[in-house]
Amino acid sequence: MNIKDLVVLAYSQNECYTSVLSIKQAEEKYKEYGFSVDAEKNTWSFDKKDYLIPISRTCQHGSRWGIIGVYNRNNDRHLGLMVSHSKEATSSPSYHDD
Repeated sequence: MNIKDLVVLAYSQNECYTSVLSIKQAEEKYKEYGFSVDAEKNTWSFDKKDYLIPISRTCQHGSRWGIIGVYNRNNDRHLGLMVSHSKEATSSPSYHDD
């Protein structure tokens, strides 16, 4: 997997919206939370937890802030999951894990 093909889905300032960021933008914005991607292992890390690409950290993990997931923009399945995760993230009941 080429890191240039990856995009990041994240909550906007208002948790009613999401935004798509490049890996570089996400690394800069979420540096303090240890965001990183390992394209060789097909994983991403955020807030001391590891996830497989394209697994999300939305409501099933109690998350309503920060990064939702990392997806391959050249993979139709990943893009479909990104849309689904975005809808789920912005329509689920609000609660925080912080």
